[in-house]
Amino acid sequence: MAYYQFRPAVPKRIWALTLFLLAICLGGPVIAAKLVPVIDTKPTPVLLGSEEEGWSIQLHDATGAPVKCLQTVGDVVEKQWDCDGTTISTMLYTGSEDQNNTFQRYLRLKALQPSDVQHRGHLRAAHNDTDAGAVSLARTINDTEYTLCVYLQGNNFQPLYTTVLEQLSADVAEQPQKEAQTAA
Repeated sequence: MAYYQFRPAVPKRIWALTLFLLAICLGGPVIAAKLVPVIDTKPTPVLLGSEEEGWSIQLHDATGAPVKCLQTVGDVVEKQWDCDGTTISTMLYTGSEDQNNTFQRYLRLKALQPSDVQHRGHLRAAHNDTDAGAVSLARTINDTEYTLCVYLQGNNFQPLYTTVLEQLSADVAEQPQKEAQTAA
């Protein structure tokens, strides 16, 4: 004759451990979602450089309006924006005494094999023929050497590359006037 046998009683520790693991499995993703920063999906103005370091340049288009793109998650020292398929990355190096060396290292970091490299005063620019370009600008602020580096990549990078190059070239042209005004 068949009979039903009850399972042995499970100790309270096992029940507590099981409920604890279940709470972690179900609640862990909720907690992790609260800890991950939320990137705003509204376009924001593109700032070249670093506001934290005290030197940033807002990017403007040919009409003078600020260029606005979606800010994406970059790494710790680099900010990135996605502008309709073209990625703009910007970072600011401090303490760089040799701008040519800094720019060449930045090109190697980005694995950019330039077909053309331009030198205009403290401005360096390089681009390849297909999809990427980089620009750097050196400046001394309060006895600290800064090098602003900008990298653009995407199938249609050329218009933004030209905009960045023109704006930083204008900044180079304005700098002697600013230095003369502060010296006076």
